[in-house]
Amino acid sequence: MNLKKLPEVSIDPRENYLFIVAEVCDNKGGKKLVLRAKSFRSCEYHSELREALCEETRGLRVAVVGGGLLFGSPQAGSMTISSDSNEFGKEPNRELTAQMLRSAFPEAKVTIKN
Repeated sequence: MNLKKLPEVSIDPRENYLFIVAEVCDNKGGKKLVLRAKSFRSCEYHSELREALCEETRGLRVAVVGGGLLFGSPQAGSMTISSDSNEFGKEPNRELTAQMLRSAFPEAKVTIKN
């Protein structure tokens, strides 16, 4: 997998998600922050998202920095970031997570619930 071709944000098309934010690094010193989200219906634990990201990025290093819950969907026009991952905790900069979603889905309203 080429780090440059790795999408910054990837979200399942259904509503209401578990999400993780991870730093992905190559062996040349390159790194990229990525967000992955899957519907509650298809993913029960945040560790499943990490496993899927590791599969997607074979040959690259993955370090999950946190995660939580994401309610709504880009298709519904709004998303709310909430909670934290029992396995990985809350990412250090939740506003950066919101910015990643806003960049990927400029038509959707993204809010943070504390």
